[in-house]
Formats: sequence, structure tokens, C-alpha cells
Amino acid sequence: MEMIHPNVSPEMMNDLVVAGTVEGMLAEKMPGTEGRTREELIEIVQKVHGETSALVFSGKMRAADAHAYEWKRIVEELAASAA
Repeated sequence: MEMIHPNVSPEMMNDLVVAGTVEGMLAEKMPGTEGRTREELIEIVQKVHGETSALVFSGKMRAADAHAYEWKRIVEELAASAA
């Protein structure tokens, strides 16, 4: 995989994407985040982001569809693990 920026590895970029997503979820008090730790949310977002990235890089999903798919899957994961 090529570098997006010479000083930022793909792993660092993924970490930044996950952290930013979790921060946004918490800031907006997204339904399903209440009562969860930041670590729990990071785990969910990492799982979904990894799944989405794999689909895009394998050619099974258009990059243009990834954002909507990822949010849909995050909402599903939050709902499925709420109990």
C-alpha cells in the first residue's frame, strides 16, 4: 500500500480516522454511545473500518460508497451490542 503522506503511515492514518470518528460520535451524543467507554467505541469503529477498507481494496465496494456503508455498519454494531 502506498503512503498518503511521507510522514504518515497507513496504520497511523487508520488510527486518526478511527479516533476522529469516535470523537465525533461522542461529541454529537450519537445514539448507542451512551454508557459505553471510549475503548468500546474504538473497538467497534476499528472493526467496521477494517471491514470497509477490505471491501474497497478488494474491489468489492466502490470507494464512493464506503462512507455511507461504514456509518450504516457502525449503527448496526451499536444496536447489536446494546444490551
